[in-house]
Amino acid sequence: MAPAEIRPVSCAEVATSLAHTAVFTPLFGVREIAGPEQFRLDTFVRAVLPEDPEGRRVFTDWRSPLLGAGLRGRDLLPGADAHIARARFTDWPGSRPAPAAAP
Repeated sequence: MAPAEIRPVSCAEVATSLAHTAVFTPLFGVREIAGPEQFRLDTFVRAVLPEDPEGRRVFTDWRSPLLGAGLRGRDLLPGADAHIARARFTDWPGSRPAPAAAP
């Protein structure tokens, strides 16, 4: 898993944002949404995956593609005008302790 930085958003807030976008006039056709916390993708995946009884692990590898594309450190972060969701990862239903935040 690439250690690119991400700002995950809860499913509930994605649904609310989508509903809001559907009933109002879109702004330039694009609306980015981001969570209030920033994590590394590899660290976040380790935190949210259930314990694997088979002992499989998540490895950090910059060469690891995401959906076939190579990633750089900030490629998955939103633009400056993104809507920032309110719910922190630890507020999500069924969440685990939050991973260490990205620097």
